[in-house]
Formats: sequence, C-alpha cells, structure tokens
Amino acid sequence: MPWGRACPTLECEPKGAQPARAMSDNPQTHPRTGSVEGDAMWIEAIIMPRQSATPYRPAPRKKRGADAIPASAPDRRPAYQAALDEGRRFWDAVLAFLKAHHLMDAVRWISEPGTIPLVTLHCTRIVLERLRQAPEFEAGLSMNLEVPV
Repeated sequence: MPWGRACPTLECEPKGAQPARAMSDNPQTHPRTGSVEGDAMWIEAIIMPRQSATPYRPAPRKKRGADAIPASAPDRRPAYQAALDEGRRFWDAVLAFLKAHHLMDAVRWISEPGTIPLVTLHCTRIVLERLRQAPEFEAGLSMNLEVPV
C-alpha cells in the first residue's frame, strides 16, 4: 500500500488487521523520515524571498502641472519580462531547496511562477519549518478562510 493512501477495499488488508479508517484520521509513517503524516496534516504555505535590511526609499516624484513635459506611454514590456524572470528564478530556488533537502515527498502541490517572487505550497508542517529556518526564504501559513455555518 503506498504511503498516505488507504486501501479502497478490505481485500488488500492483511488478515486480522483493523479496517481502513477515513483518510483524514489515517496517519501513516513516512518510510524515509519516520514522521507520522496524514491527509489532515496538509497545510498551505506561502514562501517569499527574505527582505534585506536596507530601508525602502521611494523613487523621486516627477514634475506635475504646467512644468511637466508630456511623455508618451512608457513601454512596460521590459519591466514585465524582468518581473517574470525574477518570479521564475525564485520559483527555481524554492524547488532546488526542496529537492536538495529531500522534501518533495512532503509537498502535494506547488504554484506556478508568476510576476511576483512568491510561491504557494500545499505541504506538511515539516516543510514549512525547514523553509522558515532557511536564511533566503520568509515562509508562513496562509489564512484559513473557511467560515463555519
């Protein structure tokens, strides 16, 4: 039986074994790490690059009013492409970290790279803790928006 999956029928259970429980309360021991995981252990984590200690300084403002020189609309394609490249580099860095630390088995889903250096993972708490310990990443939990009825 694969790790983290319950047997769909009772025929694959060994003789004398208890019937399979529901997935949410069926903890399994991971073969390599020995940690106990189950479907109830999946969390949604958000990873961003750790900010440098340099303070934010806004760009100087352009002149307004009669003294302003009318300009044509700026070409935003280079800025967009640079943002896509930065998002892809960060996504690659997170993926390389997960592979280097053998954490891919504890990740169920990873978001696609975008224009913001941000990655969302469906993973276990172990992955979140390792990412929090890494000096290059800032990691946290997303807010649960499910409202009880």
